[in-house]
Amino acid sequence: MRNTAGTSTVTEFAYEMLTHSGYDPYIIFNAIPWDECVTMLNFYKRKPWPTSETGVFCGMEGVKVERFLPEFAIFNYILNFRNWLRGLEQASKHLVVGGTCIQGLPLAIKNIPFACWIGTTFRDQHKLQIDEFSFHRKYRNKLAFPIQQRYEHFVLESADVILVQSNHTKQQVTKTIGVPESRVEVLPFPIDTDEYVPGGPNNKNEILFVGRINAQRKNTALLLKAFAHVLEEVPEAELTLVGDEPNQELLALINDLEIKSSINVEGRVPDVVPYYQRAAVFALPSNQEGLGIVGLEAQSCGTPVVSTRCGGPSDYIIDGENGFMVPIGDEDAFAEALKRLLTNRQIRNTFGERSRDMVVKNYAMTEIKSKLHSYIAQL
Repeated sequence: MRNTAGTSTVTEFAYEMLTHSGYDPYIIFNAIPWDECVTMLNFYKRKPWPTSETGVFCGMEGVKVERFLPEFAIFNYILNFRNWLRGLEQASKHLVVGGTCIQGLPLAIKNIPFACWIGTTFRDQHKLQIDEFSFHRKYRNKLAFPIQQRYEHFVLESADVILVQSNHTKQQVTKTIGVPESRVEVLPFPIDTDEYVPGGPNNKNEILFVGRINAQRKNTALLLKAFAHVLEEVPEAELTLVGDEPNQELLALINDLEIKSSINVEGRVPDVVPYYQRAAVFALPSNQEGLGIVGLEAQSCGTPVVSTRCGGPSDYIIDGENGFMVPIGDEDAFAEALKRLLTNRQIRNTFGERSRDMVVKNYAMTEIKSKLHSYIAQL
């Protein structure tokens, strides 16, 4: 299965597109694990210092830059600034890809021309991730947040091209950060409509979820609670979970709801397309999505989507025409939408056909590749 993390998926696409367009791309990124960083413990215990590493990462050539004092998030691109510049010195063009634009900070400081292609803003990311962290990390991020927002504003003001993956993110960038609308272009992540195609036997009772099951932002608990309501009226319904194995908290909820016998936990799979093709409906219960690539993949396979109004999916789900949109956290509304699709074959088929047509028309690979290439060529 492809990496379900949006940033990794977008990075891999950009790298492949640039390679096929005649460029010789490489990636540069900050190390994440603390044992690959210079922490306060390195000073206290006089441990050896990690250094930048050149190599192949997830099939992409690049440079992994060690962070200094990762305990303080505001230093992530500051204390290792010179190492970033050394990693960047071979490049003639620069594309910043990330959840937010913060990776562009070294480029902005050095006044190097760059384009950025982002999925979300610090405000959206912060208010959701804050519930997933330990107390120490919550406090650390709360203190760093105002400074990181200033970094974000500085990077976006410095960017030559600003690309966002959805109209929701464009609205956040223009209204929350204050960047003029004329400087922000929507460029969604493309879908390979030759790979993600309708077909295969359909299970009229199956609801599918694909993603990071245990991430609180994905709100899998909402889906489980809604599914319990579905079973009251559609006892033959099934819920298939593709991605991580559920953690203890979700397993306890499944047991409490007494729905275990109706759930299929598939874990990570080599090919997710057959699951999209087989399902009657795809569920996207998130609290926030910059775009929600999995929803588009499902639609490309002709599977209608039920989603919360969590941001990005509003670009491709037209409520009552090719899928259903419900309020965030509303398990009753989510359950009703799921039941309506499971029990009405005509609506399910109509929504599936409209979804496929919409993806082919607006998210096809060739057109978006061409647009991204032209933006980079401007630099």
